[in-house]
Amino acid sequence: GFIDRYRNYIIVAAIVLVLLASVIILRSRMKKQRLSMLEREYKLVSRYRQMVNNMPVIYIRKRLIMDNDGNVIDFIILDVNPTFEHTFHCINRDIKDRKWSEVQKEYTDLKLIPQLMIGKMGLIELKDDNGEQRYYDKLVFPEKNERDVVDVFCIDKTEAHSNWVKMKDLNR
Repeated sequence: GFIDRYRNYIIVAAIVLVLLASVIILRSRMKKQRLSMLEREYKLVSRYRQMVNNMPVIYIRKRLIMDNDGNVIDFIILDVNPTFEHTFHCINRDIKDRKWSEVQKEYTDLKLIPQLMIGKMGLIELKDDNGEQRYYDKLVFPEKNERDVVDVFCIDKTEAHSNWVKMKDLNR
């Protein structure tokens, strides 16, 4: 009969169908896992972004522009947090992806901080809206995957600095 005559073809077709179904099921599971991983990654990045945005720390992410000798001559602003915006009276979307040298011309408050442009860790002195002197520790962290990108955090140390000055004066 028909089954005896085409038995080998039927078996091969059944095996191919089983393999095809297995591949489809496997791809479906892999896609679900990938989507789940992407969702977790998105949540992690969102939490990180929210943490940086809510920190009472000035934050700027920048891509360094260097001359032929490897000296930093300018940088492109990649991102800033709301504390940066509030401190320097600018908006992220207006300064993002622009050169620092161009942005400084438009925002007078940014002209006051040449120390933020170039350099490594150290102390930055700025005047706040009331004209009071503020002191910030500047921490610079290079991006591991992109050699010319750095994250800069400026932590307000005004109270600690004031206490240090008072202690220094008392010890005289």
